Amino acid sequence: VSIGGTDPMGLSAPLVDELARLHNVEVRVTRGISDDLNPELEAAISRSDEIVTGISGDVAPSLAWADFAVLGAGTALWEAAHVGLPMIAVTVAQNQIRTSAAAYEAGFAIVVDARSLRISDIVEAVRRLHTDGGRRRTMGLRGTGLVDGRGVERIWSGIERLCASTPLSTPAIGFRPPDETDRERLFGWRNDPTVSRHLFGSVPIPRPDHDRWFDEIGSDRNRHCWVVT
Repeated sequence: VSIGGTDPMGLSAPLVDELARLHNVEVRVTRGISDDLNPELEAAISRSDEIVTGISGDVAPSLAWADFAVLGAGTALWEAAHVGLPMIAVTVAQNQIRTSAAAYEAGFAIVVDARSLRISDIVEAVRRLHTDGGRRRTMGLRGTGLVDGRGVERIWSGIERLCASTPLSTPAIGFRPPDETDRERLFGWRNDPTVSRHLFGSVPIPRPDHDRWFDEIGSDRNRHCWVVT
C-alpha cells in the first residue's frame, strides 16, 4: 500500500485498518513523505501487527515482495507496471485522472476514485483481486508489455539529438548540477502561480522547506538533479 509521496485525503490509516479485517492477506505499507509524523498510521499498524509487516521507505523491495499493490495514481503506476505488478490505482487528485484512465485502458490497473467513493470500495477491489489469480497474471503481463523501463534512455537520446542538430552559431546546450546560485531561482520558479497550479500541491512552499530540499539534493547520492543551460 502506497498512496504516494503525500496522502492529502488521509487514506492510509483507515485503509490499513480495513485491510486488516481481510482473511489471509498480508500488507506492507510504504511510507510517503507526509507519513513521517502520522500518528494515525502508526496506530493502525500497531493494531494489526500480525497482518501489516511494517513500513518501508524503499519502494522497490515492496514491489518485488507483493502479489499486487494499492497505489496512488501517480508515476508509481508505471514503475509497478514495469515489474509486472498488478495494481489498484487510487485517484486522489485531478491531475491523476488521465494517468489512471490510461492505466485502466491498458489493462494493468483497476481504478478507484477516492474522491467520490469510500474506503470500503477500495477494500472490496482488494478482496476481488486477491481471489482472482488469473486476472492478476493478465494484468501483470499487460504492464510489462507496455512499460520497458527505458524511458530515461529515450529522454537522453532525444537530448543528444537536439544537441547534435543545434547550429554551431547557437550557444551550446549544457548540463550541470545545481549550485548555490540556483537556490533562489528554483524557489521563485516553484512558487510562481503559473507553475504551481499544475503541481499536485499548489500551496506555496515555505522558504525553510525549500532550503532543506535544496540542501538534500546536493548530498543524496540516490537523487540526481541537473540544470539545463
